[in-house]
Amino acid sequence: MRTSLIAWPLGWLLHHATAGPPLTQRERFYTLKGRLLRTSGRLIGDDWQHMVKACWDGPCSRCSGTGSSDEFWVALERWALGRFVFHRPISRTHTAPTVPVTIEGDLRHADPGPVATECALWLAFAFDRTLCWAILLGPGDPTWSWWPLGMVQQLSAWARRAWHRDGPRRCEDCGRPFLRVGRDARPWTAWRCCSCDHIRGLADVPEDLPF
Repeated sequence: MRTSLIAWPLGWLLHHATAGPPLTQRERFYTLKGRLLRTSGRLIGDDWQHMVKACWDGPCSRCSGTGSSDEFWVALERWALGRFVFHRPISRTHTAPTVPVTIEGDLRHADPGPVATECALWLAFAFDRTLCWAILLGPGDPTWSWWPLGMVQQLSAWARRAWHRDGPRRCEDCGRPFLRVGRDARPWTAWRCCSCDHIRGLADVPEDLPF
């Protein structure tokens, strides 16, 4: 009973996180996914997936006119966790298997939106804190999230961008530290404090003005 109570929320979180894994931490996320399936899931079977990679240039000499740059088959384990079914790749081969192929092409998931990042963060927070910090300090989701950890990630990304844009710098002329807050975006003022920028601006004014 206890296992089923834990498996249901884990399955729900993993289902939504798998639909949109973190872009910069995909490999580590899939490692966590495999660990959760092995420890909390139930192996219920296997599948074969057939993949054909289209040639970028269309039919050409590289693909012998077939239009596909690569064709292979992937052996997948089928796992159940809660009320959801997951697949875990085991091996890849370029030889067609003798058993029927059950999956043709990519596994398609509906776009989950910001909830995918939220679920990945909660799973990482519970089972891999290093991964959680890596996602939190990664690029924020382009769509604003009202989920709690998603907001933390986006605020963190905003603060780092603001620090990079307006944070303390050292003047290239006098060497004193200064803040760019409130400064304009002219590229030649990026590494110069207000005083040195003003002095250099006066020095650039010609002495013999025509009026």
